[in-house]
Amino acid sequence: MLKTEEVELLAKSSKIEMSTAEIQKAKDYLNHSLAQLESLRALDLTAIRPTIGIEKAPPVLRQDSPKGSFVKAQVFKNAPQVESDHFAIPKVIGG
Repeated sequence: MLKTEEVELLAKSSKIEMSTAEIQKAKDYLNHSLAQLESLRALDLTAIRPTIGIEKAPPVLRQDSPKGSFVKAQVFKNAPQVESDHFAIPKVIGG
């Protein structure tokens, strides 16, 4: 089980400011989560085979086949604004 000092250290190292009440709430939550994980350790899983996936059949894949691409006129047809063969958009960073 975690001690209050350990939760405070976690908060400090994560650069999270927490009140005393928040630290207690986080400690209770984390201790509850750790207790649930400990209960899983008590399970006897020796007879259970590890699984990689749930599919028993191999995946059905299609053959890759090359197809034509769009020409510039098709690509820019619905663009609101085009400048020098590029989509023109409003400035969103630092504006």
